[in-house]
Order: sequence, then structure tokens, then C-alpha cells
Amino acid sequence: MKREEYFAQSVKLKKDRPQALRVVGEMTGADEIMHQAIFLGTYPGLTKDMLAHEVAVIRECLASRKAAA
Repeated sequence: MKREEYFAQSVKLKKDRPQALRVVGEMTGADEIMHQAIFLGTYPGLTKDMLAHEVAVIRECLASRKAAA
């Protein structure tokens, strides 16, 4: 998740067109979700090989985290 990139773009958007961006409430769970969730970039054009690669990378990541714990 490119939180910083989005933040930089949203600051410019807020300056240029303040009506285009609004935040309702404090969004207290946003950082928790960002740190504990995984975003999978998907689209209908992914091939079986691409999906297999995505699954392999996720498994490798989870295995390394488990080994480090």
C-alpha cells in the first residue's frame, strides 16, 4: 500500500480542489487496517501463472514471518 504517495497526492488535491476530498470522522481504524491487512492487486487479465506467483510470494512471506517469531 502506497500510503505516502496517496497522501502527497491528496494534499495537492485538497489544495487545488478542496471539495473533491473530504474525510468523515477520525478514521481511527485506518492505520490498524493498513498494518494488519494485505492488498492484492488483481484484475481479470491475470493468468494462472501470475496468480500462482502471487500465492507463492504470499506463502513465502508468511513462512518467513512464522520462522522469525
